[in-house]
Amino acid sequence: ADLAAKLPAKTVAESDDVFSSLAKLGADGVKELCGMLTSGDVAKRAQAEYALGGLVNFVGEKNKESERKATVKAIAHELANVTDVYAKAFLIEELQLIGHGEVVDSIGACLGDNPAGDAAVRALQALNTHAAAHFLMKALPDATGLYRASLLQALGAMHCSSVKKIALQDAKSKDIVIARAARFALANVSGSGDKNMFLDLCSKLVADEASQAMAD
Repeated sequence: ADLAAKLPAKTVAESDDVFSSLAKLGADGVKELCGMLTSGDVAKRAQAEYALGGLVNFVGEKNKESERKATVKAIAHELANVTDVYAKAFLIEELQLIGHGEVVDSIGACLGDNPAGDAAVRALQALNTHAAAHFLMKALPDATGLYRASLLQALGAMHCSSVKKIALQDAKSKDIVIARAARFALANVSGSGDKNMFLDLCSKLVADEASQAMAD
């Protein structure tokens, strides 16, 4: 908290000194800042976000691999313990910035129909590994509404062929948002032999949207 209170610093050098000191504190420093994320004091929460964001940028620089790994581990640990979905969403976004394959399990565990789950979908899409796709696919069958659409969109953007079977079903959904996302996914995973099928689905989507517009 004392180090976070020094931010924003007046100069780059002073700022680097603060973030260097935070990095040296390791898990203890991250834990204290994460505790501030759920404070009832808006100013403290903003201070914690600024400090954590700056720390992530600092350890993400070249030649700071040991600090990056330590910070990733500490944030991942706090992510599992924080219950506030907005604080979780923030931590997920920070892990996305400096994490690699080692953060997939921690982020995947946060999938769900809430702000943290939305952040997790975006992060897993950005990480774009087989393990990330596995988490998204595992969440898809029980997902509904906008959350289901976001999963379909992410899997399509990742060119995950495993989504094809579910996307074929959802492409005919009466929920236009889900249907659109499913057809986007199909467009990214279908082969040239699926061209006619995809055109038929697109025609149906246009017809469904026209019908909905008339109903409205």
